Amino acid sequence: MGHYELVARQWDEKEARRQLRMIGAGPDGKYPLAEVEIDHTVIDLMVRHNDIVLGRPYITALIDRYSRMILGFTISFVPPSWVSVMEALRQAVMPKDALLNDVYEATGVSFEFDWPCWGAPDQLFVDQGAEFLSISMAAAEAALNMKLVQLSKARGDLKGKIESWFHSKNQQITHRIPGTTFSNPQKRKNADPKTFAIIGFDEFKTVVLRWVVDVHNAQEHSSTGQCPIKAWQEGMRKVGPKPPPPMELLSPLVGLVVQRRLLQSGVSYNRLRFNSIEFQALRARLPKNSRVEVRIDPLDLTQAYILDPDTLDWVVGHCVSEDSASKLTLAQYNFVRKASAEQKIVDEDYELKLARGEQKVRDAINGAHRRSGVPPKQIVALVTQGTRPSEHIHRNRTDPTESESRMGSHDFDGPVLSPAPDPAGPYREKVLMPVDPYPTKRSDGEPVGSWRPPATIPPLVEAAATEQPREERTFTGRRRV
Repeated sequence: MGHYELVARQWDEKEARRQLRMIGAGPDGKYPLAEVEIDHTVIDLMVRHNDIVLGRPYITALIDRYSRMILGFTISFVPPSWVSVMEALRQAVMPKDALLNDVYEATGVSFEFDWPCWGAPDQLFVDQGAEFLSISMAAAEAALNMKLVQLSKARGDLKGKIESWFHSKNQQITHRIPGTTFSNPQKRKNADPKTFAIIGFDEFKTVVLRWVVDVHNAQEHSSTGQCPIKAWQEGMRKVGPKPPPPMELLSPLVGLVVQRRLLQSGVSYNRLRFNSIEFQALRARLPKNSRVEVRIDPLDLTQAYILDPDTLDWVVGHCVSEDSASKLTLAQYNFVRKASAEQKIVDEDYELKLARGEQKVRDAINGAHRRSGVPPKQIVALVTQGTRPSEHIHRNRTDPTESESRMGSHDFDGPVLSPAPDPAGPYREKVLMPVDPYPTKRSDGEPVGSWRPPATIPPLVEAAATEQPREERTFTGRRRV
């Protein structure tokens, strides 16, 4: 191919993309599951549960670009998040026979057509939402062996297939049900949609499911001129059917990824607790309070999985919370918790009594403080400082100033003439007089080194000499006489 031919071909492709962007059609896939779009939107309808108006739910859906087949969807009150993405993606890649059979058993009304689509897409086109940039989405990408394609901002034409389907759903279903908010507020004519809401939440999900299976997938598409289900079947005959991923691989690998500490009680997430013997065996091998990677299946809260960092195997734990919580999906569980918190009835009399009781306890403590006066310094030090109370109660017994009086002279040939012990003991409040380290005179005025017998013998020394044997000191030691 020459240079000019290559330039002409590139210009033709660029012009084709420009025209597709102008009409909002977007590119087409080459075969089924080659390119799939996913997106969210809020539904223009107020739904209710019994006598309570719940509000406007969200819908997350996946559409195949080649056949225009709706592969899966979920409707919930959870804002666009990984939970809603996980539910829709799980439904898209797995067979739908069990789902249709459950609806038939619940309503007694069968479906006119099948929903024969399953398998992971080769490319999944997503926008810049945080739910598509999470760790859980990266794990799902690896588990399903697909490629995530991040679309640029303000490029709605690149996901025009799913946007067109949202518009068709509104025109054929949502805007025909009382309680609709319409896409344009002017159509409401100042009417409050809550007052006209008549359809229940579960009933609306069933209506959308029937419209997808028996109307949209089986109806001729305006752009392709062919029914999505027939285009899907013909495309699969050309490229061959794609098997669905095994459930035992899908559950642990594409669950919600959270980081938690593995404790003796197991792992906790959103007031749900999971534990098992396998969890405790893993905990015994890991350092204390280790953080582990936990995966929770949004569609099945009965189990959770922890990745063993040594063997890289998934360890299974079971939900040990209340049984009613484990029977819900994660989206349903979160919604029930939020609704319960908002509709909690507050007993004002009970709360007032509780407040008065707490105030009486505080008044009693404050009154005890006022009656006790100022506590002793030792007690204050014990309360405010001490890890060793004895330091604040018992003083140090080692006192370098043993006595106010200096030691007397010693006669090695005569009796010991030390002064009598100080009656005040070693603990005195008075200030000691300074002591000359190099004295020249004794207290009696005589030079240091001279000695003369005292005029009188102290009474204690005299009594000791008459009542008890006297000790003599010599250069060789002591002897008793």
